[in-house]
Amino acid sequence: MRSVIIKIVISFIIVLATHLVLAFLANGTTDQYYQKFTLKSSPNLILGTSRASQGLNPVFFNDILEENDFQNFAFTLKSSSYGEVYFNAVKEKTKRIDSGGCFILSIDPWCISQEKGKTINSSDSSSVLFGINHFDQKPNFEYLWKKFPYGWGMIAFRNFEKFILKANYRYFNENVNGSFAQVAPDGYLRVYPSLDSLFVVKKEIRTFREYEKKTHQMVFSEERFYYLAKLIDLLKSKGEVYLVRLPVHKTMLEIEEDYLAGFNSHISTLLTKADGYFDLIEAPLDNVYIDGNHLYSESATKVSQYLATEIKRFRNADTY
Repeated sequence: MRSVIIKIVISFIIVLATHLVLAFLANGTTDQYYQKFTLKSSPNLILGTSRASQGLNPVFFNDILEENDFQNFAFTLKSSSYGEVYFNAVKEKTKRIDSGGCFILSIDPWCISQEKGKTINSSDSSSVLFGINHFDQKPNFEYLWKKFPYGWGMIAFRNFEKFILKANYRYFNENVNGSFAQVAPDGYLRVYPSLDSLFVVKKEIRTFREYEKKTHQMVFSEERFYYLAKLIDLLKSKGEVYLVRLPVHKTMLEIEEDYLAGFNSHISTLLTKADGYFDLIEAPLDNVYIDGNHLYSESATKVSQYLATEIKRFRNADTY
């Protein structure tokens, strides 16, 4: 009996030690979210959905605005549309910030909309942020336990897989119809897509059809709008707040205009709350899109530099 107990204890220790090692291996290769849950508190945040997650690179805001530790805490339309869940996550993440912050909020018609016939609470219960209380722990055992959908052995495999893919991604882009992604230490999600022109066109067509369906399935949400306004108020008490509308493919823009015409007039009350608003839809940038909705990383660099420069210019003009 004693030997059985000893074997059980040893087995338990081995399993525990293995999981601890795997948890410490978790990083930006684990999935498209985990790294964002490990970032230490920062007064400088980029917020929004996947357009911001892939389209705004913190590196260039640090350089141009001469700030420290910009972080990208944007997720997806499903997980970080403006609502109570996202509001509470940002509130928790910024609870130790009193002043001096710079917060950039990406906005578009979809992040303040809701599926017809549903409440935002029912929709947001499927958010990767739902049920998480800690957003700055590394390793983040809570996230791995509650949200990581695979066995933890996948953490080690993903590390190896992404190492190989990154070393060969340009070759893959020419020959493989697919993509992979990795989250940088500052939370920026870089997607390594296939640049095959036919593949890109197929992705665009699929994306445009998806959003055309959304125009019939979704409706402007007063509740999401309320939480966006509430979030602006919260962050204004901690620093500067800038709103930005990121550029999209012209076909996507047409879909959005059909869905919610006069977007800027819809958000006019928010503009009086924020320190500034930058509508980059007509910005003089020759952008490349992964799927008509998300910026390719090189275009994200140009957009990030452009926006950071505009914010700096706005700040300088405001001092005179």
